[in-house]
Amino acid sequence: YQHSFDLSGHGALATGVDLTFATERQLSVDFIPNTLAPSYTVWNANVAYTTSGGALEATAFVRNIGDEAVYTGALQNSWLPGFVGVNVGAPRTYGLQLRVEF
Repeated sequence: YQHSFDLSGHGALATGVDLTFATERQLSVDFIPNTLAPSYTVWNANVAYTTSGGALEATAFVRNIGDEAVYTGALQNSWLPGFVGVNVGAPRTYGLQLRVEF
């Protein structure tokens, strides 16, 4: 969801929030219990200010607000049966983005 607020000639303020949801799922083609990942919900949010001419935009953002561990893939070790390595998505991240047109 995103909503923009006009600041009466002083620019605009836009706020946004989004989420990603996934159910329990297998992370590899092996279909073994160790590659079954739990469900998750990841929330992201941002707020942006744009000047009236649009030449400057500053955006503050937070991704993965709840700091959820999101497993994105898995691979079973062929030398050690039952040992699985998994990939984990990014933890909570936040920052500021600045865009300038000239």
